[in-house]
Order: sequence, then C-alpha cells, then structure tokens
Amino acid sequence: MRDSAPDSSPDVDAMTFAPLALRETGAAYFFDQGGLRLEGSSEVSLALSWSEVDRVALQVQHSRFLGLKMLRLLVWPAYPQTFLAAHPGSAPAWDEGLGGCALAVVKAVTIPQDSIDLTLAGLAFAGMRFDGRVEEIPLAG
Repeated sequence: MRDSAPDSSPDVDAMTFAPLALRETGAAYFFDQGGLRLEGSSEVSLALSWSEVDRVALQVQHSRFLGLKMLRLLVWPAYPQTFLAAHPGSAPAWDEGLGGCALAVVKAVTIPQDSIDLTLAGLAFAGMRFDGRVEEIPLAG
C-alpha cells in the first residue's frame, strides 16, 4: 500500500557543490544562510557573509571565437571601497570595470543544466540580492 503522507524531508539549510569544471581542482562552492564560500581553489579564496554582499548575478557568456561558454557568478560587495582589504584572497576574481568579483563556475563547450540548477538553488540563500534570472551574454568575436 502506498503511503500518501506529505513529503517530510527536512528543509535545506546549506548547499555545497563542486561543478564538473572544479571537481578536478578540489574546489567547491558553499551556500548557506550565513553567506557564500569558495574553498579549495588554487586561485581564489572567498568567504562572504550575505551582509557584505549588495547584489549577485548569474551569467552564461558565449564566445563564438573560442567555442566555449562560461557560467559566472558575479558578486557586488556592499562596501566596495574596503572589500579587497577585507578579502585579499578574492583579488584574482576582482573585476575593476565591474566593481565586483566574477567567479567562474563552469567553462565548457556546453554548460550542464545541473550546474545552472545547483547554482540557482544555492543562490536562493542570497534572498533579495539575487533576482533569480540567468543572464545570457554573447561575447564579441
């Protein structure tokens, strides 16, 4: 007999994932109620509380020249003037023109849907800082 009780699985209170492009390096993203972390990357060290974040965005960039796509997480700090001093490990991801950090989640010929879905699920913790859209950005060339 089939149990008709509602799903009793606990609410998700944290999200950890290592997209395919990061698994080989051992890097992983962590999202929870407190903030966002990128650990295990040889290039960028990042740990932010959501109170330090003004806005986040998710972009898929297309480069016809290279035949690649990149899923990027963009983070705009609430206090950009002191951000790099407070988070020196994020300097390689800092984009002066953007005024924030651009973190590559996946670089590949095609972006796996599960990488987009996992990132979107993690960004649910960002609340109003994330508008829920995945922006498509074609690159010149």
